[in-house]
Amino acid sequence: MAVASLGICGAASAAPDGGVSLIAADAGVFCTLDERNPTAPGNGMVCDLLRELSRRVGHPQSPKPYPLQRAMMVAATGPGIVMAPLTRTPLRERNYQWLVRLFDEDFVVVAKRGSNVDISTLDKVGRLRVGVVREGVSAEHIKNHGWQGLQLATRDVANARKLDRGRIDAWVGPWNGILSTQRAAGLRTEDLRRGVLLKRTGVYLVGSPDLDPAIGGAWKKAFDDMIRDGSYGRVLHQYGFVSPPPSTVP
Repeated sequence: MAVASLGICGAASAAPDGGVSLIAADAGVFCTLDERNPTAPGNGMVCDLLRELSRRVGHPQSPKPYPLQRAMMVAATGPGIVMAPLTRTPLRERNYQWLVRLFDEDFVVVAKRGSNVDISTLDKVGRLRVGVVREGVSAEHIKNHGWQGLQLATRDVANARKLDRGRIDAWVGPWNGILSTQRAAGLRTEDLRRGVLLKRTGVYLVGSPDLDPAIGGAWKKAFDDMIRDGSYGRVLHQYGFVSPPPSTVP
C-alpha cells in the first residue's frame, strides 16, 4: 500500500499502483501517531499489518498517518483510498467499501480496582460518571442509552488519568485499547476492573467508494496469505493482542 501525498482538501494524487493511496488512522493501540512529528510513520499493531500488506501487494510507499476523523473523511471521499483501522458501525456502513475484517474487539466498561461502583449492567453504569472519547465508537454505541454522566475526552489517555484520580467512575472503550492506554499513561493494568460488555465489533481495512474491486481483492488475498503463513498471528502476538472469546458478533 503506497501512499501518495494528499492535498489540502483530502484528495489523493495518483499513486504508482493504479492510483491507490494508503492511510493509517490514528487509533490508539492499533496505530499511533507521534504528536511531535505528525508526518512520521505510525506505530502499532495495525500500522505493522498495513506495512506487511503493502509489501505483499507491491505498494511502494508507507502508510500516510492521519488523525482518525480526517482519515475517515478522506477515505469516504476518495479517490482511490485504502485505510485502516476503522470499526464498522451502522452510521459508517454506506461510506466505505469494507475490504478486510482485520480482527474483532470488545468495547467494555472498566472501573478502578478496589472501587465500589457497580459496572455489572448497562443500566447501573448509566448512573455513573463515565469517560468516553468524543465522537468515537464508544460514544456512538452508548448515545441511545440515555446516560447522563458522560465525560467527553479527545483521547483515551485522558480517561485513564481521570479514572486513576477519581474524576470519573468508569471508562468505556475497546479492551485492548484500554490496556495499551493504561500502560502508556504509566498506570498498571492490574488496577483496572472489567465490567459489562457494551458491544463486540469488527475492525476493518476499508476502501473509498470508488476503489476498483480488483484492487480491493488484491488486498484481501494478501491478508488471507498472511493468515495462512502465520505472519498475521505473529504480529498480533508481538503486541499482546487479547482476542475476544468466540461468540456471535453483534
